[in-house]
Amino acid sequence: MGIVFTHEKDLPIYFTPTQSDLGRDLLMQNGLDPDDPKSFLFLYKDRVWKSSSAVFALAKHLRGWPGLIRVFWIVPRPLTDALYGLFARNRYNWFGKSDICMVPTPEMRARLLDMPT
Repeated sequence: MGIVFTHEKDLPIYFTPTQSDLGRDLLMQNGLDPDDPKSFLFLYKDRVWKSSSAVFALAKHLRGWPGLIRVFWIVPRPLTDALYGLFARNRYNWFGKSDICMVPTPEMRARLLDMPT
């Protein structure tokens, strides 16, 4: 959320945690497992993108280095989805996992559509 929030360029991007009722429902409605840490959706103008396609669609709305990710859109989707899955499964091994959750600023909190119950 922090990277997206600090790099968005053209519209406010809203979030819902995968642990929330809304997040779980959206993932299941789109054929994704809400308990799978690599499940990721991006919804924009009645369109839904999953996995690496979601990352590329989101990157279109980001400035700076995160926006550059969209250049990989030309790579065949099975390959980018495989790389996305590899990254999602290993991100904590590669970058570590914090025992402390980021406390969202009031501006960030206003972008959360549904908090876990």
